Amino acid sequence: MDFPQAYFAQPPELSAVYRSSDSQAQGGIEKLVYSAVRPARLERAAAGADRGAFPADVVGRMRSYIAGNAIKQDIAYLFGLSAVWGKDCITLHNGIVRDILFDASRMRLGDRIIGKGSTHEKLLESGKASELRAFGFVTENGQAANSATAHALKDSVGKYIEADYRGTGVQVYGLSIHDGYHALTLTYGKGAGGSLEYHLIDNGPATSLLIGHRTFETADELDGALNSYVRRDAIRKYRVGKNGDEPMPARVNVYEIYAPRGK
Repeated sequence: MDFPQAYFAQPPELSAVYRSSDSQAQGGIEKLVYSAVRPARLERAAAGADRGAFPADVVGRMRSYIAGNAIKQDIAYLFGLSAVWGKDCITLHNGIVRDILFDASRMRLGDRIIGKGSTHEKLLESGKASELRAFGFVTENGQAANSATAHALKDSVGKYIEADYRGTGVQVYGLSIHDGYHALTLTYGKGAGGSLEYHLIDNGPATSLLIGHRTFETADELDGALNSYVRRDAIRKYRVGKNGDEPMPARVNVYEIYAPRGK
C-alpha cells in the first residue's frame, strides 16, 4: 500500500476536478487543494505533451513484469514481511513507468502516487503526464458521499477514459485510490483480438490475490471494480500526524501517462 503523508481536502465537487498547485500546511501535513478550474501550468504541460499511444504489446510486457509479485505480496502480508518481499503498489507502478513505458531505469519518481514530490507531479512537470482528475462518490440516495457512506462513483472513470481514447494502440493511466493510499496502473486500448478493453495492474489486493491483473470489456465493469475496492476500505483509517486519524477519502484520482516519441 502507498501510505501518504498528506491529508487531501475534499474537492468542491465530487466529480472530475483538478488538483490546484496551491497547498496549505495543516498541523504539519500538506493539504492539497482541488478546483474546477484547469490551472495554467497544466494547460502548458498538456499542450507540450506528445499524446501518442503505446504499442499493443505493452500490456503483455506489464503482465510479464508483475508475474509472481501478487503471490509474494500475499505471503509477505501474511507473515508481516510486506516491506521486504515483493513490490508494494507504488514501487510496482514506478517500476512499470521506468522499465516498461520509458525504458529509463534511473528516472526519478516519487514515493507516493499523488501529492507534493509524487510520481504524478514529477511526470507532469516533465510533460510526461496529464493533469490529475478526481472522481468522487455518492450515497445510495445520490448525495455526495464520504468514505463511510460511499456507494458508487458519481461519474464513470471508465467512460472518461473511453471518451479520451485516440483510436490507436494502448493508452496508460496512473490511478490513485483514497487520495494516494493505493496506486494502480490502468490501460485502455485494442487487445489481441482487436476489441477495446481495460487492464488493471496492481500488486494484488485491488485486482486478484494471485496474478495482480484483471481485464474489463466495459466501462461499467471497471467502475464496478473500483466501487467495490473503495467500499471495502470505507471503515479503514490512516494516521495523518498531528491531526490524528482521518477517514479514508472516497475518491479515485486519474492521470494519463503519455507515450514518448517513437513508441
